[in-house]
Amino acid sequence: MTLSPSDIDALRPGEWVTDDVIDFYFKYLKHKYFRNNKKYVYIPVTIANLLTERPV
Repeated sequence: MTLSPSDIDALRPGEWVTDDVIDFYFKYLKHKYFRNNKKYVYIPVTIANLLTERPV
């Protein structure tokens, strides 16, 4: 996954962090710290939003 220049700009103070930046960071954490951990499940931000916005 790559970040666009606008995603990088979102890291500046006073800007909103994009979903892509959040996804990138969680993928980094999974790769670096949780690679062999079967208890950790990565759910992209877009899917997590859908799950929390839909009625049960």
